[in-house]
Amino acid sequence: MKHGQRGSSMVEFVVGSMALLLLIFGTVEFGRALSIYHTVSNAARIGSRWAIVRGSASCTPGLIDHCNAQSTDVATYVQSQAPIAVDSGSMTVTASWPGGNAGCSSTTDFHAKGCVVIVTAQYNFKSVLPFISTVTVPMVSSSQMYIAQ
Repeated sequence: MKHGQRGSSMVEFVVGSMALLLLIFGTVEFGRALSIYHTVSNAARIGSRWAIVRGSASCTPGLIDHCNAQSTDVATYVQSQAPIAVDSGSMTVTASWPGGNAGCSSTTDFHAKGCVVIVTAQYNFKSVLPFISTVTVPMVSSSQMYIAQ
C-alpha cells in the first residue's frame, strides 16, 4: 500500500455511510408523513360519519348525544379520536352543511335527510430531520357524506 493512500478507506466508508443513513432516515420520514396523512384523511372520514348520524331528523335526544351537531361538536369529537402520533390541538377540523343539493329536503334545516355534510381536516406536518425541520407541509383531507336518515 502506498503511503499517500492510507486512510482513504475510512473516508470512503464515511461518504458511503452518510449516503446510506440519508436514505434510511429519508425513508423513515416519508413513512411518518404518509402515516400522518392517513391519520388526517381518516379524521375527516370519521368526522363526517359522526355528523351524518347526528342530523336533526335522525337523531333521538337521550339515545344519541349531540343531536343536530354543529361544526364545533364535530371538531371536538374528531380531535378526541386523534391518535398519539398527531397533536390533536394542532389539527384543524371544520364541518359544513352546504345544502342546496337535490336530495336536501329542507331549505332552512341543512341537518335533514338528504343533505350533505363536508368535514375538512388539516394538520401541518413538521419534519424531525434537522436539515429540513423548518419546512412545514400542510396535509388537508375532506370527506363528504349524505345524511341518510
